[in-house]
Amino acid sequence: MSKNTTAIKPSFWFRSRQLLLLYNSIAFLLIASSLFLLYFSYFENRFFPNLFIDDIQVGGYTKEEARDRLEKRLITRQENWPERRLEISFQESSSSISLQEIEANDNFDEVLAEAFLVGHQGNFWQKFLTFTKSSFQKQRFYTQISINEE
Repeated sequence: MSKNTTAIKPSFWFRSRQLLLLYNSIAFLLIASSLFLLYFSYFENRFFPNLFIDDIQVGGYTKEEARDRLEKRLITRQENWPERRLEISFQESSSSISLQEIEANDNFDEVLAEAFLVGHQGNFWQKFLTFTKSSFQKQRFYTQISINEE
């Protein structure tokens, strides 16, 4: 009695399912990487998502658009500077001076440049990690007022 020992060959349907799964996986990876690269290239000249300067969202805007948004707020703030006064108190004496008299300025341009660097420096993987992080977590930058010390 001899036993019939032949290798079991996969059926046609089993093979076609494997090929279909392989093709779908490749298609998914191509579509996902294309969408990622498209989305990533969109932010090449724009601020990364969830970036705020003085509680104003600049994420998704170009430098010029962000500057316009911030300047509207800054102009309103600087228009009120003649009425705003800096008051200094020590023990029982106090003195006040207007912000305009001490030539108060803010570091608007420096903060704008610093915020734009988020996600725009480093190698590809550093940019990718920053991009992923900024998609879920807010990053805030604040301008500061400086005075003429002379």
